[in-house]
Amino acid sequence: MKPNCMNPCLTDGRLMKMKSTKRSPQQRERGGDKRQRMSRKWADANRKWSNTNRKWSNANRKWSDAMLE
Repeated sequence: MKPNCMNPCLTDGRLMKMKSTKRSPQQRERGGDKRQRMSRKWADANRKWSNTNRKWSNANRKWSDAMLE
């Protein structure tokens, strides 16, 4: 006897069920959506990089001012 996972009807049904029950109302309220989580992560990364770039541009400005004197 083949295992159930070989049966396309069963796998399709299970996949459809998982897809529909992935997000509960609580998750929707909390913003537990993966897309939002990813965008929050990327926003943090962008903030970090903008801070780094600001630091470097300030240092470069100071250095160029010192060289000009």
